[in-house]
Amino acid sequence: MTGSRDGSPRKIAKLELQNYGNKLWTTAMPDPALLLEDEETAAQCFEKIKKDLDLSARRNPDVAEILPDFLRAVPLHTERPEAKARFLYLKAVSAWFRQQLGSFRTGDDKRQLVLLKLLHLLLRFSSKDDDLPGFAEIILEGVLSSWVIVRVQTTRCITLAYELHPVHPSEFFRRYEDILAVHLAHRLLDTPYEQKFPIMSTVITVFKFGDIEELLSTSIPFLLQPLIACGSPAAVDALTFLAEVSPLHDLSKLLFEFFEQLLPIMIVEAKDDAELEQGLRLVEKLTSKPRNKLIASDNSRLHNELLLFLCTKPEPVFKGLKFLAKAQENSVELNTQADVAKYLQGKLWSFLFFVDAKLASAHNTAKYKGNVLDSLARFITFMGVKYMSSTRTKLLASLKTAIQNLPAELLPQSFGAWKAFVETLDMASLKSILSQIAVILVPFVKTNPEFVVPIFEYFVVKNKRSLRDHFPELFFLPDIPELKEVNDTLANYINQPDIPNRFPKYLMDAVQFVDIMDRSHNATHTLSTQLTASEARRLRIPQMEVKQHALRKLRTLIRNSQGSLHQLIEESDQRATSRAGSSIAKQSDISRLISTLMDCCRDAVTNTERQRFAEVLGSIGAVDPDWVEDVESSSAASTTRWKVFSSVQDEEFAELFLRDLVKGYMTSEHTDTQNTCGVVLQQALFFYGLRDEKGPLSRQMQNSAIWQKLTPDYHEVLMPFLSSKYTVRGGGTFEYAKGPFFDSYTTFEGWIRHWTSSMIDRIDTKTATADFLKRCAVLVEDDVNRSVSLLPYIVLYLMVHCDEAFKQDLAFEITTVLESYKRPSDFHPDYQQLATQTILSLLDFLFEWSKKEDVVARCVRDEQVHISPSHATSSHCLELVQSVKRFVESVDDELLARASFSCKAYARAMFHYEKFLRLEDKSLNRWKDQKEQLEFLQSIYVALDETDGITGLNSMRTCEPSIEDQTILHLSNGNIQEALSCFEQLARLPESQFKPDNHRHVVRCLLGLDEANTALSCSNGILSEHLDWIDDLNELRIEAAWKLSQWGALENHLENEPIGQLPNKWSVGVGRLLLDCKKGDSADFQLTMGNLRAQMMAPVCAASMQKRAYHRCYDQIVDLHALQELEEGATTWFGIEPDEEMKFVVKPGAQLLAEWKTRLALAQPSYANIQKILTVRRIILEATERPELRLEIGNCWLHSAKVARQSQHLQTAYSFLLNASAYSPPELPAEQAKWLWAKGQKEQAIASLEKVVRNDSWSDLARTSPLFAKTKLLLARYYEESKSLETTEMVEKFSEVVKLMPNVEKSHFYLGQYRDKVLEGKSTKVTKEEFKVYGDQVLLVVGDFVNSLKYGCHFVHQSLPRLLTLWLDFSSLFTYEYPFKKGKDTAPKEIQEQFNNLRSIMKEGLARIPKYVFLTAMPQLISRICHPNEQAFVLLAEIIAKTTQAFPQQAMWHLAPLNLSKKKTRKDRYKRIMELVRKDQPAPLLTFLTKKEDFCSQLAVLCNIQPKGNSKTDSFSECGETRTLRRLLKEDDWLHPILPFSAFMNPILPTDGYQQKHEAFSDTLPTIREFVDKFVYMPSLMKPKKVSLIDSNGQTYTLLCKPKDDLRKDSRFMDLINIVEKFLREDAECRKRQLKIRSYFVVPLNEDCGILEWVPNVGPIRAILIQTYKDTRIDPHNPIFKTLNYNPNRPIEESIANFRKVLAAYPPVFHIWFQKKFADSMEWLTARLNFSRDVAVMSIVGYIMGLGDRHSENILIDETNGEILHVDFSCLFNNGERLEVPERVPFRLTHNIVDAMGPLGVEGFFRTACELTLKVIREQKNTMLGVLKTFVHDPLVDWQGKGTKSESGEMVNELAVANLLKIEQRITGQISGVSDSVALSVQGEVNYLIREATTERNLSRMYVGWAPYL
Repeated sequence: MTGSRDGSPRKIAKLELQNYGNKLWTTAMPDPALLLEDEETAAQCFEKIKKDLDLSARRNPDVAEILPDFLRAVPLHTERPEAKARFLYLKAVSAWFRQQLGSFRTGDDKRQLVLLKLLHLLLRFSSKDDDLPGFAEIILEGVLSSWVIVRVQTTRCITLAYELHPVHPSEFFRRYEDILAVHLAHRLLDTPYEQKFPIMSTVITVFKFGDIEELLSTSIPFLLQPLIACGSPAAVDALTFLAEVSPLHDLSKLLFEFFEQLLPIMIVEAKDDAELEQGLRLVEKLTSKPRNKLIASDNSRLHNELLLFLCTKPEPVFKGLKFLAKAQENSVELNTQADVAKYLQGKLWSFLFFVDAKLASAHNTAKYKGNVLDSLARFITFMGVKYMSSTRTKLLASLKTAIQNLPAELLPQSFGAWKAFVETLDMASLKSILSQIAVILVPFVKTNPEFVVPIFEYFVVKNKRSLRDHFPELFFLPDIPELKEVNDTLANYINQPDIPNRFPKYLMDAVQFVDIMDRSHNATHTLSTQLTASEARRLRIPQMEVKQHALRKLRTLIRNSQGSLHQLIEESDQRATSRAGSSIAKQSDISRLISTLMDCCRDAVTNTERQRFAEVLGSIGAVDPDWVEDVESSSAASTTRWKVFSSVQDEEFAELFLRDLVKGYMTSEHTDTQNTCGVVLQQALFFYGLRDEKGPLSRQMQNSAIWQKLTPDYHEVLMPFLSSKYTVRGGGTFEYAKGPFFDSYTTFEGWIRHWTSSMIDRIDTKTATADFLKRCAVLVEDDVNRSVSLLPYIVLYLMVHCDEAFKQDLAFEITTVLESYKRPSDFHPDYQQLATQTILSLLDFLFEWSKKEDVVARCVRDEQVHISPSHATSSHCLELVQSVKRFVESVDDELLARASFSCKAYARAMFHYEKFLRLEDKSLNRWKDQKEQLEFLQSIYVALDETDGITGLNSMRTCEPSIEDQTILHLSNGNIQEALSCFEQLARLPESQFKPDNHRHVVRCLLGLDEANTALSCSNGILSEHLDWIDDLNELRIEAAWKLSQWGALENHLENEPIGQLPNKWSVGVGRLLLDCKKGDSADFQLTMGNLRAQMMAPVCAASMQKRAYHRCYDQIVDLHALQELEEGATTWFGIEPDEEMKFVVKPGAQLLAEWKTRLALAQPSYANIQKILTVRRIILEATERPELRLEIGNCWLHSAKVARQSQHLQTAYSFLLNASAYSPPELPAEQAKWLWAKGQKEQAIASLEKVVRNDSWSDLARTSPLFAKTKLLLARYYEESKSLETTEMVEKFSEVVKLMPNVEKSHFYLGQYRDKVLEGKSTKVTKEEFKVYGDQVLLVVGDFVNSLKYGCHFVHQSLPRLLTLWLDFSSLFTYEYPFKKGKDTAPKEIQEQFNNLRSIMKEGLARIPKYVFLTAMPQLISRICHPNEQAFVLLAEIIAKTTQAFPQQAMWHLAPLNLSKKKTRKDRYKRIMELVRKDQPAPLLTFLTKKEDFCSQLAVLCNIQPKGNSKTDSFSECGETRTLRRLLKEDDWLHPILPFSAFMNPILPTDGYQQKHEAFSDTLPTIREFVDKFVYMPSLMKPKKVSLIDSNGQTYTLLCKPKDDLRKDSRFMDLINIVEKFLREDAECRKRQLKIRSYFVVPLNEDCGILEWVPNVGPIRAILIQTYKDTRIDPHNPIFKTLNYNPNRPIEESIANFRKVLAAYPPVFHIWFQKKFADSMEWLTARLNFSRDVAVMSIVGYIMGLGDRHSENILIDETNGEILHVDFSCLFNNGERLEVPERVPFRLTHNIVDAMGPLGVEGFFRTACELTLKVIREQKNTMLGVLKTFVHDPLVDWQGKGTKSESGEMVNELAVANLLKIEQRITGQISGVSDSVALSVQGEVNYLIREATTERNLSRMYVGWAPYL
């Protein structure tokens, strides 16, 4: 390069740009485009071309001159109609143009214009996808022509191309960059220096590049290569020019910077090795760098660029690879293809990442990306199965992105890569991703069958033998003609099970495809006991798209099998009832199904994903949440959002973090995110010592605990990262906001990313953890979800190891976020709620971490050693940990409470607000008259939907409640009419004229009262005056319109909703759906339905993050239930087409209505929920306007009335009844009578029913329907309750019902119940004169009860105990009055006949009643085996024997105490029973009976073993006394005994009559397999033993073997508890509150030993309180308590004064234990509710039973959930009143017990639970007394010698008889010890008991060992 030049190159270029640009573009005039019609054939196209060519030739002689040569070279084949003919023709034209380049360059302007005109003409027939390089080369030469007219014509061609296919001119250049850049380089080579600038300027201007930098950015390698290949001085001069105009301004830098792109081009373009060598030497010379350094500068990029030429020049590529391998520092010889593949193995992942980047780049043209895909396909094929199988997950993600995101023109190349990928993999690798591949390709089956179908045929047809085991994974393939052969093959290999018979298994199989994440560490994961290998893989490897199809399949299965589903749910409820009170928790199939869906839906992010879950949950229906067990494992998830580990180095954290990264890597939608996860995986593996630099897996890594915890499929994904060396280029930099980050951003993602990133930047210490966290910073840029998982550890590291300034900044950020609730208008609600929840979870994490003081202090010390060795002391590190705890505790609790409330974390709000109240006032008295505090507490209880809390709060307030407070109370109690009155009063207030809230509440109440017409008028009236309130009232107006079926008004009101916006409100959405139904608009219906379902799922997904998720979001489940029915109705009656992906048959209306009826019966019987379902159901039926559905509409109104009545919404019920009367449903009269009865108008109710039954038209129903009989039964029961008729008439009324319903259980039961009441009214002493009459009455009652049990067992717990009592008591009385003397009967003939008749009735019952029914009364039967009457005993023995033969496993546990009894009579009777059992029985049963007796005998031996010396443990193997026991369990010739848990002992009873093949027990009950060798002696006087055993399923259970203790009383008490538990479950209000009694199994083995269930995780309240006092630095052994020692002569005033002093020394602290034990607020609230209600239930049951000795060691608390468990029932039947220091309180309700119940104390939750329990017990009085009768005849230890003994040995405990009378009095509300006591109401008795239990007068005189001060 010589001479100097004026001006810089940049200035010259800009000047040229202006001159040429203005001149060229102003003269360019584009022709109108002649577009090719889509439907036009190639022949028609050719005709047009020929016509235009002829026309052009006639107009232009120059064209005519060249046209013959053109037509000879490129003839027109007008006869070719194929689609590709046009493309092939233009391709030939392009080649011809390339041949004309020489003549174009050398020719004159005339020649150039002719060629350009011809190009312009033919260009009009091209398409965007045509590859026409010849056209491009001519255009470039025209652009650079020296003739202006030629340049203008060229510009017209470029403009035409832009007009025809909207591609920017610069993109046109980029498309042919490799060709055009070479031409441009040659032009620069041949042009003087001063003319080079105009050339570049012209190109920039014509092709509309922004500047020269943009032109050179990608074309520079192609410009450099021909110049370097030339190597002449002119070429160097051109190179220098390019360097000067480039941003680098230096040729050496330019060549070095682009060397990795330049060298591959040099390699593939070199004619021979000499040319390549010459070029390399020139580069070395110009850069002054040797080639080995140039190659090593970016070796990976160089190889990657070279591999991209595989599709076009494979041979030069392989030559280049050999060259590069040789040129490296470690030279490698590549002689064979295998050598090349092996060489590329280490570069494989780098190339795949490189391909992702190229495909994702917006700067690369479609043509370039097509070449990339073609090269990838060739690369996959070349590398082969050996190397590509390990990368299949990465390739799968890359190809998925390509096929889904690249333009349609690249589909052929994309599918080419897919084909190469699929056909390269071996079958083992293909199996693991088969379903993933299929689900990605399925959407293209219809659009691109030519590409996709062959791939599926390759899977299914060609490789069916290898892949057939995985064919079930392809369940989602569409049934379309294109896939006929594929689907036919699948059908041959997939056996479709019989759905009705195998529905549970089929259902669980379908669920497996939904639960696709690795949830094996979760308790609710297991879906079936055994999984195949393929099923296990499906559960572990994430397959996000498969889940979507699996949900559709699941919905179809459930939708088409509603009958089977409902049967499954009902069976689950029966099994749950049989396990009532048991500590054995086993999830039913329906619980597993729902739990799995709730667990998986937390990952649903998009509307489509949420819609799929909503469809399934809606199809299942709103199953009562009390039937959905929530089983937690001992290793349950952490109480915080993040599981708490000591540090990121913790092995468990490492495992979870790696799992999460793999999940992100596998499921990322974008390759950038996937690549980021891959790079961080590499860093994480290095951090955890798993990096394998050498290649093979090292032994040390194989033994790594982290590696072993990961399953093989995780190993498979991680293996490539063990030795990879990848980095992420670039990396974003953030400009951080000043001040709080939260205020500076508008989205959660923006805030969390920038805040987290700023904290990572503040880490300045040099430790392994710090380095790891910094390396993970790249996650913040690409993957917010994974970065959030690191947030707490980043904060924690900075808090512990950085300065105080960070803590101040952190506190500022936390406070800003928490206070954001005060500025709701400043933030989007989602942003504010997510940020607040994140901060709250972060505080939880920090607090939980700081509680692990010792463990985390050691981790801190390990870090401090590297930061500041002088501070790495234990004390300093502990102080650092405690500083974190102090930081968390410094956050204001009131602020936390209100912030929690704002983000709907209501349990947390209660947790923090209670802490705040206690800090303000330890006595918790001041808040009761503080309006602000009362209102906030009330708001929390309303949000929690805890009506008991609201009631309790209002009962405690000392100030007068405001109208708002009264309104809330009315609404919570369902008193809508009263609430409406309050709202109307509020709406009339002057300040309400500017507030729409109160008016909105008025309209809402009117709708709640079903006054839709009034509500619509009211809202229209309000809006006529306040149109600006339309956003507040329009939703209610819409709801009123569709409830009234006013479709015109509905359409008008819907127009006021935002146009084009899909509804996100329930009422609006339902309105639109109903309107779409009426219009028959399927498309809009499906669109609205999908969006509304997704909206309803949002809170469900949020709730799924917490425990008891299904219970928390049940309201939304009800919404989904209603939407499902709306969709079904729309499909059946309005012709709305179902979703095309759904394959279910439209059901007939009758079938649909029957299914709806069952669905409603399975829902929770809550007024609001049932009413919502019925309303939607009723409206859809009314909208059909079909006469045949009128009756069903009336039934809906009637059902609504029934539910409203049962919920005491009597005003609303009346409105429903009025609406129902318009349809005259048959059951209307009965419901009207029930409504009158509920109102207290009993006479009117009876009169209305009498009128009905006298109606002649009704008499016909007696022959056709049971309705008439049911109505008469209702009337008879009303007569009975109102005492309107005398006994004879009453019996006649009930007998009439029996005649009408002779085969129905309840008709016989109610007749027998009434006769029994008459019988009970007689004197208990029956004289001989009265015996005949008494006997006749007993015969009738027993006959009625036996008849009822013949037809069903719904009332078994009432009827069976009573009939057994009557039969056996009458037989005893008969024996006492008429004893058998000298072998002769002494009874009169008629009395003897009575006795014989009674025996005949019982014998008939034995034959007709299923044996599992008698199993429910086994304890009562066994208690009477010493019956004095021989005939009665014989029949009793026969009942027991037949029951034992049918159910030997259960019955033998009941019989065990008889076999080992020390009472000769009982033992003799047992032997006689067993003779009957063994008679004519098969050998296996006989063996079982014998060995079961031996087993129980050996258990008694085990109970009585005493320790040797002071030994605390022993072992079976070393204990000789247990030899026989161990031998029995080793023998395989008998069926080992089951575990005697209530879950396995209580039969499952049918709900509706007897079924022919009813299974009372599961076929696979676990049996005892072996004992764990070691057992422990407990530290008490009698040395009971804690023994563990293993069942046949491998599960371990623990028993307590008690010696020298009569457990029969405990056993009987457990029987009573189980009965009460059943009654509580059957009561709707009790079930809603989950009232229960924790029980445990008790098996007495004889009179002085037995075994009990060991209940884990429980501890005595005393020990907990003592420890809590110690923790709060209160002396728990303060001697002041001794002042309470009992002194009968001490004045009561002095006792009270002493008691108060002791209480001052022992303040209530139980709440502190709850706060510490249950750090998670939801667990805390649940535990406290459990505690309050459990204490209430057992207090009432204990009071009824006279249970005493309730000191704080006999009451245990479950430390996992707050539930209460009572032990030691020796002090029953008010024995406590006869102690030396008499007990004076009815139950334990000390100040600590009350303190644990929270601010409300005994009000609200406790009181309501007491009242409900007592109400249920009163309703079931006779049943309870029947169970308690066993005490009369079972000789208990305490009563020996105090009873009357018959010759047979049966005891009649007179003291027990007296106590039964007292129990009956307590049940009925009569106060013991008070003369002339009037029976109290339930509320009155509860109030009396609470007062007696808490009064200082009683507590101060309790025994000091009872500890009334605790």
